[in-house]
Amino acid sequence: MVGLGLLAVALLFGAANIWFWIIDAPGGGISLLDVWVKVSARSLGGTQYVIEHYTWPPIWQGIHVLLIQPAWLITGAVALVCIGLGRKWEE
Repeated sequence: MVGLGLLAVALLFGAANIWFWIIDAPGGGISLLDVWVKVSARSLGGTQYVIEHYTWPPIWQGIHVLLIQPAWLITGAVALVCIGLGRKWEE
């Protein structure tokens, strides 16, 4: 169920990206970073601070690379992994 829910969200993000492409909006679409900033910019800064000061700072660079990707891409990939892991295997 989680995988299908995330897949639906990925489809909505994809539709939004197509819409922004059609209207030729600056920025080229919605990234996960945009979504996180709109939901809670304060928690983004706090998460960055904790990761950079209490763990290994290059980890944040890797996370940032994922956050600047299109939201539909990352959400869809996580959805497919959840669907694959949740599938019952026949013997």
